[in-house]
Amino acid sequence: MSSELKFETYEPIKNLKEIFKPNEEDNIIITEKIHGSNFSIYIEVSNELELNIKYARRLGFISPQESFYKNIHLKVMEKYIPNIEKYIKTQPNLKNSLIRIVGELYGGWLNNQTEEGYQAIMKSNYSNYSLTNDFIVFDIIINNVWQTWDNIIDLCSKFQLQHVPELYRGKWKNHRISIELLNSKLSQSTTNTPAEGVVIRYINPGEHINSFPIQRDKRFKWKCHEMMNEGKTKNEEEKEFQIQKKQAMSMLNQERFNSYLSKVGPEFIKNKTNLKINIKSLIDDTILEIKEIFPDFNCKIINKELNCMAFNLINNYLII
Repeated sequence: MSSELKFETYEPIKNLKEIFKPNEEDNIIITEKIHGSNFSIYIEVSNELELNIKYARRLGFISPQESFYKNIHLKVMEKYIPNIEKYIKTQPNLKNSLIRIVGELYGGWLNNQTEEGYQAIMKSNYSNYSLTNDFIVFDIIINNVWQTWDNIIDLCSKFQLQHVPELYRGKWKNHRISIELLNSKLSQSTTNTPAEGVVIRYINPGEHINSFPIQRDKRFKWKCHEMMNEGKTKNEEEKEFQIQKKQAMSMLNQERFNSYLSKVGPEFIKNKTNLKINIKSLIDDTILEIKEIFPDFNCKIINKELNCMAFNLINNYLII
């Protein structure tokens, strides 16, 4: 077993305008797009079927010093890792393998409430899922081989993991899904929760390079069928923007400063010649997480506010 796993970025799903569309006769799968935070389980299996496990967000491994949603993923993984370990240890064909399970950490938000001890991953009309947190799978890669959707379903059953809801299976020309009318299959709400989007993939990728999802698009309509959530009023858009802005700014907090402090040390912070470096480092680290959760959010809008927040965190530490 190697001493260090190599992180692989899970590329954001491409916009429909940047790729080809399926042909009418192509057999495809449509699944629900879950509104959460990208999360991966890396499992390195030794020749003795011993497991080395690491967790990652979209941009890198989650370090022990990092507070990723107050480490709620560790609580969620407690109910899944024993099942995964139990199954893998019965599979000699998985010796010396690298398994990467990719999905979404979600929940902690239902009807504007969060159960004590859990974290709201997203707060919007499209993330009204559950009071507690959970993990849901949309891709599995074994030894650099992207698994087909049916293999993912089978592996999730064996690992006792849940996979994203399948909405349609068949020829592209026959689907009649309208995201404007689609409600989430995952939500525990007694009232309808609109789905955030959909993902298209081939049933059997064949010659297609990517067997992972080929698109998610909330701004573009297919020629025949709507595949997005449209019709928001300007007030709704502004409200959603303000929610995202508030959540984005909250990511530059005392916990992030404490994590940065543990990396660079007190003397580096106390050296006033490093002030600009420290402010920039805190902002850059915050923006990475914002981009991970809100890929389309324009961070330039809050750059001045982040700058003031970073300065105040450093200044408060120096005063103490």
